[in-house]
Amino acid sequence: MVKSKLLDHYHALLKAGRDTRAEGLVWIIREIILLGSNVKLSCLPNFLDEASISYLFKYTKLDLELKKVSEEKIKIKMLLKKKKDNSKSNFNSTFLFKTSVNKFKKTTSGKDFSQHQTTNTIRELYHNYIDAHNFEDETQITLKTVTEFLDNKISLDGDTKNILKRMESHEAKENDYKEVLNEIKKSEMGRIFKEFARNEYERRFNINKAIVISALIGEDYTTSELIRQSRELKVLFYLFRIILIN
Repeated sequence: MVKSKLLDHYHALLKAGRDTRAEGLVWIIREIILLGSNVKLSCLPNFLDEASISYLFKYTKLDLELKKVSEEKIKIKMLLKKKKDNSKSNFNSTFLFKTSVNKFKKTTSGKDFSQHQTTNTIRELYHNYIDAHNFEDETQITLKTVTEFLDNKISLDGDTKNILKRMESHEAKENDYKEVLNEIKKSEMGRIFKEFARNEYERRFNINKAIVISALIGEDYTTSELIRQSRELKVLFYLFRIILIN
C-alpha cells in the first residue's frame, strides 16, 4: 500500500515536471526504479521531446551504476582502513616492547627486537625498514618514522594488495562514469540550445526554455546554463552579422 502510494506520488511529480531539485527529473525516475517499478511513459511531461526523454533514462541508468560503484568503493575503503588499523595496532603493540619510545631510541642493534617473541610479519617489516633506509646507527630510528614506513609497506600483505587494486579499479570506474555523465549532459544542453534557437521548440511545445532545462539538469543549474546559452547565442548573432556584411 505504501509502495503503491509512493509510486503514484512520484509519477504525479514526473507528469508535472516541475519538482526538479538539483538533478532534474532524474531523481524521480531513479526513485521509481529503486522501488522496483517501471516508469510509466504516459506520465512523462508532454513538453519533453523524444530525445530529451531518452537522455533522462540514459542519464538515470548511468547514475545508478555510478552510485553502485561509489557504494562499493566506500565498503572497500572501510575494509582497507580496518586492515591498516589492525596492522598498525599489531605492529605497535609488539614494537614498543612494553617500554617507552626513549628506551627504543637508545637501542644499539636490532638484537632486542629480533629476539622478542613476535610474528614473522612484524620482524620482516622491521628488517625491511632497516634495509630501505640503510641505517648504520639504529639510534636514528624513531617510532614515528617506522610507523610512517608501515603505512607504505602495508601492501606487503597479499590480501591488502588485492584490496588496493580493487580500490584503484573502483576509483577509475567512478571517474569514467562521471566523465560520461558530464559529456552526455553537455551534449543534451547543446542539442536543446539548437532546438530553441533553430527549430522553434518553444512554439512547438508551448514551453519556456528554463522549464525544459530545469527538467533535464535541475533548477540549481538552470540559471548558469541559461547565461551560458545566452552568451553562445550572442556569439552566433555576431558571426552571422559579419557574414552578412561581407
